[in-house]
Amino acid sequence: MTRTIHTIFLPRGTDPERIVETFERINRTGKRLTIFELVTAKLYKDKIKLRDLLETARKKYEFLKFVDPESVLKVIALLRGKEPNRKNIFETKPTKFEEDWERACKALESAYARITDIKNGYGVLVFRKWMPYSTMIVPLASMIDYLKTEKLETEGNYDKIDRWYWISVFSNAYDQAVDTKSYSHFGTIKDWIRDGKVTTDFVQKFDPEAVDLDIDKQSSAIYRGVISMIVLKGALYFKTGQAPQFGREKIQDDHIFPKSIYKDDRIVNRTLISTNAEKGNKKPSEYFKQRLEEHGEERLKNILESHIIPDDALDALLSDDMKNFITIRKQALINALKERAGC
Repeated sequence: MTRTIHTIFLPRGTDPERIVETFERINRTGKRLTIFELVTAKLYKDKIKLRDLLETARKKYEFLKFVDPESVLKVIALLRGKEPNRKNIFETKPTKFEEDWERACKALESAYARITDIKNGYGVLVFRKWMPYSTMIVPLASMIDYLKTEKLETEGNYDKIDRWYWISVFSNAYDQAVDTKSYSHFGTIKDWIRDGKVTTDFVQKFDPEAVDLDIDKQSSAIYRGVISMIVLKGALYFKTGQAPQFGREKIQDDHIFPKSIYKDDRIVNRTLISTNAEKGNKKPSEYFKQRLEEHGEERLKNILESHIIPDDALDALLSDDMKNFITIRKQALINALKERAGC
């Protein structure tokens, strides 16, 4: 049986971006080649077996269970002073590639650990579900690597990275132009660390008061950012007052004023609980009156505070005053963000 193999010849000197686009266009009707696969093929002639490097890394690093391996190539690009776009990734040079691959993997593992740290990190319970922007792990890893390689690991410098993280999340910075933002922000943080001065409007002009806390989409970075702040506050169980066993129990975000009655899905009306069986569709006046009787006022206020619900919101809960509750809690969330963003 005779088979026809179709070939496409590209002139010598064809722009790498065009090469990548050609491969993608050819593969739209079948299994598409990713930029990672293209780089794998390109580096093979230099005796670099990228697929083997990936398989070894998957056995060693946790982040690769949740992050696309292309992210490693993006970090390598940033560490080499390049914007991590397709063209620059395709042009990745073989010189010291294995060394840079391992360096990038270590940086991404550190970034993943910081993101998912529920006490001193960014409070992301489940990376794929609750990470505001998965793409932020690339510039974050590069920033962490910079501190380590330049021996600049001080509390103050990590605070700068933390400010960048929270401002990026709540300003929706990574909604678009991700590669450009990663490159720009990496440069900004390096300058800030070296010079000790904030010279970028991105940080200086961030206004927590202008953040849209009326968002109701769980996929929103702002929504997920609020959940992360609640995780970091502790989110004690309303009924028992005990700390949640994150990672061991089923935790869900639920309404404070039940949706079935109040028709309000906004993040400002939501928090983390272990189960909805006890709370159900009870009005706050009924549910929190029971908690008041069980815990006493001071303890209940402490529990509420662990959900970023301030003391003066208790009266609104006990009187089913949703309008006042929303006003009070919204300001509490803004204040919590101000603290994390250094505003």
